[in-house]
Amino acid sequence: MTSVRPFCFILQGLLLVGFYQVESGNVLVIPGEFSHWHNMRVIVEELVERNHSVTVLVSTASNTVKYAKEEGFRFQFFSVSHEEHEFSAMWDEMTDIWVQYQNSTILHTVSRVIDLMKNVSAFEICEAMIKNETVMGTLRQSKFDVVLYDPFIVCGDLLADMLNVPLIIVMKMFFGYTLERICGQMPSTPSYIPTHPVRFSDRMNFPERVQNFLQYVMLTTIFYTLSHVQLNPMYSEIKGLKFFGCCCGVLCNPCGLQTPVSLQHF
Repeated sequence: MTSVRPFCFILQGLLLVGFYQVESGNVLVIPGEFSHWHNMRVIVEELVERNHSVTVLVSTASNTVKYAKEEGFRFQFFSVSHEEHEFSAMWDEMTDIWVQYQNSTILHTVSRVIDLMKNVSAFEICEAMIKNETVMGTLRQSKFDVVLYDPFIVCGDLLADMLNVPLIIVMKMFFGYTLERICGQMPSTPSYIPTHPVRFSDRMNFPERVQNFLQYVMLTTIFYTLSHVQLNPMYSEIKGLKFFGCCCGVLCNPCGLQTPVSLQHF
């Protein structure tokens, strides 16, 4: 028995040395709508399961994130001037543009996207989130460790920069791979890589390559237009810098934001 006791003490000592302190994190989540929220929710629930504290930031006009419902995580909402049915109509229109994309001309698609941007301004959503002093005060007091962000909801990158916390972008894919190409430096050759959502293969004939190239140009133009016209004024005002056509809405480094960023496809 006496020979066993020293061994037990040694084993206990080794076990104690192997333990290390584990601290749960404090995560702010800015989700998208519909399937984007359902995908993000899987991550949120796993974070909660691992004993992390999670706060989901959502607008009062959200169609799919029911912030009044009891969950294993908490909600922080901000008020917007639009009603839920207006946002629902916007998402229905966006879905219809997506479905009819293959059967529409480029000019018709561009026209519908511009009309959609006029009806629901990204600037208004951004302003409602960033300039709400009560919400911003609550978020600052919460001292988050990281922001988990779906770029389909604008200004999450600016919010992370204002809170001075790292940002993780979680997304499925972006139209025309604009986010991946312009901000993520993803190589993309229009002659060989079909742009999303065009359903071409990587073996396109000449007319398909021309169409694919035009899709790249169209979607990139829309991306820069949204950044320059709707988002740049807000970023310039908050950061005190002038931005010219850079993709500020998705945290490209040229926009002057200092927050570390990670881009993850889900």
